[in-house]
Amino acid sequence: MGCLLSYAGQYYDAMRYIEIACYLDPQNEEYREAKMRMQRRGADYGSVYRTNTGAGDCDLCGTCSTLICCDTCCECMGGDLIRCC
Repeated sequence: MGCLLSYAGQYYDAMRYIEIACYLDPQNEEYREAKMRMQRRGADYGSVYRTNTGAGDCDLCGTCSTLICCDTCCECMGGDLIRCC
């Protein structure tokens, strides 16, 4: 769960899950490595300015644009994805 939350950009919650996993199974190397990666990510945060322009961007404007494009394509083919538009 911690890794999934990390990929979703919810780092605080991800770290909580990873810390709990490490506490419950302190011998698990995979959990310890995940915790170290998260800690390194936290240390790197703010040290270098980054922009995320990859395909993994997920924002409201991108989602709306995608839906509008899909609706337009459907209407060109005789369908209607979004009935109100």
